[in-house]
Amino acid sequence: MAALLTTRFVPTREFIAGPADVADCLYSFLSSRGTAGQPQHVQFGRSVVALNFHGFTDDTRYDRALKPARAPQLGPDFTIDVIDGAASGMPQLKLAWQGADFGRKRTVPGWSDEDRTTYLLPEERGVAVAEWTRHRAAIWVPSCDAVPWYERAAPFRWLFDNLALRLRMSMLHAAVIGRDGVGVLIAGRGGVGKSTLALAALGRGLDYVADDYCLLTDDACPKAYGLYVTAKWKKDASVLPAWLMRTTPDALDLSQRKCIIFLDVARPAQLVAHLSVAAIVVPSIADVAEPRLESLSQQAALRSLAVSTVAQSEADGAALLRNIGRLVRTVPAYRLHMPPDPDASVSAIEALLGRKISEPEHAVRH
Repeated sequence: MAALLTTRFVPTREFIAGPADVADCLYSFLSSRGTAGQPQHVQFGRSVVALNFHGFTDDTRYDRALKPARAPQLGPDFTIDVIDGAASGMPQLKLAWQGADFGRKRTVPGWSDEDRTTYLLPEERGVAVAEWTRHRAAIWVPSCDAVPWYERAAPFRWLFDNLALRLRMSMLHAAVIGRDGVGVLIAGRGGVGKSTLALAALGRGLDYVADDYCLLTDDACPKAYGLYVTAKWKKDASVLPAWLMRTTPDALDLSQRKCIIFLDVARPAQLVAHLSVAAIVVPSIADVAEPRLESLSQQAALRSLAVSTVAQSEADGAALLRNIGRLVRTVPAYRLHMPPDPDASVSAIEALLGRKISEPEHAVRH
């Protein structure tokens, strides 16, 4: 962080004193460049976000993991401009912030208010500002090479946390699978088997919304929307669904810290836009021969879903807790005791879905 504070910045200003000035600097630079070309549009729940990459090429921009959308007739609900500093010729900004301005995450509380949120991107050595009233955000990174692998696998998650709440949704750390328009939300801390169970369900023909992050609507009958078309698993995973071994190479990226599969290539027919949430399932690996579901209290379901979600989120924790609390009071929750074979556990999910599907809703597919 100290390195970021002392680096030379745009020469037109000695110091930038606050978030409004950060936004002015970034957007003044973008205005001086003229048109950015055709934006990329991606689906964000029931909304559409436009992406403009400045200085990036088709090979270096990082939107492949996002769900594409058609350009809306009335314009996007939000616009994100991403600047490659080296390629576009914009040097790093010299910011007058101090150590007391920072929090524990990317958000810089001392430089944020109701209208704007400023972010420090420590690994990229970048900076971003979201102007919520203007429905836009600008991101500066020193170069495309500075963007880490996990950002390419799940782009802008840190920004989407706050955007979701402003669009009456919540971004949850959970997987979602189902069929016939009805799904279960798979919750729990990292490493409990959410991704493995979701991938096994794909192999059994179930529909897929998410393996790690989903968008939950703030409705009486909540729906979970997919945000990313990727799924990830550890390279040293001891158990994997067998169908992954037969995936075509163009659907895989095995060069990163985790293995990444692009499901819009590997399993497009099972990639659905959303599912109505009928239940919460909290998996745990157990010494059992057959999978077993047992009822889970609202308090236990809240802990399983809220702890990892709030810990990873840049959004207001109190608002997230209220929304998660509403969900656990709306739908039942279960603990799934799983044997080591994830394919066997999918049968328990299928049985649960069979009980929950009373009036099937057609899944909306891309």
